[in-house]
Amino acid sequence: MGDAGLGRWLNSLPGGDLAYRLWTDDLVVPLLGRHALPLSRAWAAADAADGDPRRFLESLDLPAGWRWPVGPAVSAVARRAAAHRRAEAAWRRGLFEGQGTGDPAALEEARRTAAHAWMSTRNLFTLLNLAADLPIHGGRLPTLGGRLPAVRFAIPDPATVEARHGARLADPSRAFTADPEAEVAESRVVSLDLPSGPRATAWVRLDSGPAGPAWGRLEWPEGVDPADGRPRPVVILAHGICMEPEFWAPHLWFRAADLMAPLRRAGVVTLAVEGPWHGRRRLPGWYGGEPVLGLGPLGALDYFAAHVPELGTLTAWARRRFGGPVGFAGFSLGALTGALALSAAAHWPTACRPDAGLLIAPGGSVQALSLKGTLTAATEVPRALQAAGWTPARLDRWRPLLDPGAAPGIAPGRIVALIGEGDTVTLHDEAEALVARWGVPTANRFIEPRGHFSAYYGLSRDPEPLHRLVGLLAAG
Repeated sequence: MGDAGLGRWLNSLPGGDLAYRLWTDDLVVPLLGRHALPLSRAWAAADAADGDPRRFLESLDLPAGWRWPVGPAVSAVARRAAAHRRAEAAWRRGLFEGQGTGDPAALEEARRTAAHAWMSTRNLFTLLNLAADLPIHGGRLPTLGGRLPAVRFAIPDPATVEARHGARLADPSRAFTADPEAEVAESRVVSLDLPSGPRATAWVRLDSGPAGPAWGRLEWPEGVDPADGRPRPVVILAHGICMEPEFWAPHLWFRAADLMAPLRRAGVVTLAVEGPWHGRRRLPGWYGGEPVLGLGPLGALDYFAAHVPELGTLTAWARRRFGGPVGFAGFSLGALTGALALSAAAHWPTACRPDAGLLIAPGGSVQALSLKGTLTAATEVPRALQAAGWTPARLDRWRPLLDPGAAPGIAPGRIVALIGEGDTVTLHDEAEALVARWGVPTANRFIEPRGHFSAYYGLSRDPEPLHRLVGLLAAG
């Protein structure tokens, strides 16, 4: 199905809204923990092995007897990774450096096709994951629960984290510093004929960040000439963990930007930013977003320390570039980042402060979701934390750098929240406590009979929270 096609089909069915209420999260969370993330773990190990099946098996602590069965898959990952690197290099030369030949749209098509082919090779490890309970050369695969692990854990001890971030605790209110003058590179504009319609698209790159260059995709409303110079509102999108829409085919129905179509229909320019350790910012040997889980508290601290200031810096750039109001919209991990940014904005230069914010399936406590959330439980995070010496008391010390403050840095009436009352991933009770503490007006709180993922995908059926965000930007 095309762009958001499955969502539209479900919406057309009598009672199709049940797909967003009753079973989505009960299906998605186990699927991630038992299938999607273990395949991603195998894919990342294969990518780091660079075509050598022995290195692949050693990195996953798997028996040597699997060398021949996995060899073709490991080789395929290496070939497609090389093809992706070539396509990405040609894309950067053609769109950012003005070098090379070829139509920009063709370069983008080639880049995304190569990226999708590379990312899709994780499916080649499906049988390895499913067959992990079979006896191999007199033994079983030594993996958690008899299957491939979902996460590579390398959690530093509390002393290491203290040395890295302890000084920031002295003044948590100033732990995130945004730069209103930072330069942002912008690519050539590409006219893309997407399933939802033709759209002018460009990419931006912020180089001044502790986690490497931050990339983002700009998309103008349909039919808008990006060269007309008219002031336009902008919404900066912060994605959830493991979401890498730049690396998958645009027709896939779960692509994050597609669910933001109501914003563009209202004349808003969207800027979808890649968070640290995702997409082009992925760390070698890890799949996109995995370090957030695999490094424990250090992963979350490093992620927010890099990404929160980036949102403020890009806000100042977007306001200069487009001359209109700027807002945030974040989902899950992106909503946690957005909430921290809204809190930190109280101490940012005026240019870096957003005019409004939308938090989709946010949380209020990183410690709570780490120890009690169903997704972290499915990926064995609580067990790994305990094994690394992280008690609840030790985790509690880092709340000032991980959880939003007592009040936001913009007026509470300019914040919108969409919360699934059955959200067991980021925990709905923590999210509801956050918006209540912040004084977000009841009219801006959308508490839906949904879960974590179903609340997000439900926006394709009921985009009222997006409309409320547009109204706040217009009023601003």
